[in-house]
Amino acid sequence: MGYRFKPNRAQKDEYIAKIEALDAWVHGEGLSFHAEKALTGTVYFTIDGQRYRVASHKPGINYDGEIMFHAAPARAPEIAAAIMAGTQLNGRGVAA
Repeated sequence: MGYRFKPNRAQKDEYIAKIEALDAWVHGEGLSFHAEKALTGTVYFTIDGQRYRVASHKPGINYDGEIMFHAAPARAPEIAAAIMAGTQLNGRGVAA
């Protein structure tokens, strides 16, 4: 059996704080957001009717018309800000 990472309480609290900040940012921008999915490694948001997904894993299904980025969910505000600024991003959410 291999090593399994078990975060300590401080690491869990830090992650929860990041997710709460992400949730507050998205609602402040008037975007739709599913915070419960962030805990599973996926964040969904919509900008101007276009649906985006930021996932820390490579999902097997890409829904119709959805644009997917393979990145940490905590990077969703950075990615959304770049999208709103009109920046072209690659599949990892980095400026192309």
